[in-house]
Amino acid sequence: MAPSFGIAFGGGGARGLAHIHVIEALDELGIRPVAIAGSSIGAIMGAGMASGMTGKDIHD
Repeated sequence: MAPSFGIAFGGGGARGLAHIHVIEALDELGIRPVAIAGSSIGAIMGAGMASGMTGKDIHD
């Protein structure tokens, strides 16, 4: 069985923008979490990721 992981994104305006880089790095590695959670701006970033958007899509 392959390892799996979940990711939680925190809140805070400027910190939330840093989540984009994490999502882009995961895209480059070709891995996706099995669970996504977040609060405030982290919830928005997590929702984008959960809907299938790439880090580049969110960045744009």
